[in-house]
Amino acid sequence: MEGLGKNPQGVVQWEIREALEIAKQKINIYFLPVRLDDCEVPTQIKKYHWVDLYEDDGFEKLLSAVRKGMKERGIIQPRKLRSKPAILSREQADEMLKKQSFFEVQRNWLGTGLHHQYEVLGVIVKDHTTSLTWQQSGSKEALHNYKDAENYVQELNDKKYASFSDWRLPTLEEAMSLMERDKNEAGLYIASVFDKEQDRIWTADRVAEGTALDAWAVYFDLGFYYNAPVPNITFVRAVR
Repeated sequence: MEGLGKNPQGVVQWEIREALEIAKQKINIYFLPVRLDDCEVPTQIKKYHWVDLYEDDGFEKLLSAVRKGMKERGIIQPRKLRSKPAILSREQADEMLKKQSFFEVQRNWLGTGLHHQYEVLGVIVKDHTTSLTWQQSGSKEALHNYKDAENYVQELNDKKYASFSDWRLPTLEEAMSLMERDKNEAGLYIASVFDKEQDRIWTADRVAEGTALDAWAVYFDLGFYYNAPVPNITFVRAVR
């Protein structure tokens, strides 16, 4: 920047030229202009997409573009969690808890949990850490048994909730990934981006020591998971 002196316009032009020169060498998203107010866009960068940061959703758009670019460049590697339902014993569930370092007040209170990158998109929440999409809320009423939980998810798919028809019950591993070390303002061990009504949710995993209808459930009000017998009053938060 030698020779630019105290000329602000000269500094801006120099920065634009430098950014464009580097952008030519990149295949993925690298150069992303932002406007802090409704100003004229410099001629050199009018052909690029830019983000109006001063708009209400400007920051979310910026984050979305940055996440996309980081994924394309391999900087973000989504955390892969088991999505196929299983029959788990207490020992297997505890082993999973420690392997994933999920927080649980009774069996793994030293667990770190996941560092989530949530994005709220209307009635759904996208978790960029795991690439899972969740209902922001869930069933409005607690469901008494596993079959009712399955029926609720089927109804979501039949009506294409949020334009999707591949909703399902989460595995215990997926549901426990939502467990936070600290309570939110509603007293639940889950991020405040989620509706506070669903304090306990069914999972797709069955209990090895239980009956054919018993399933594991996650209790965000108490901070642990438990084998939910039939009948049991628990909500559903579907995932895809």
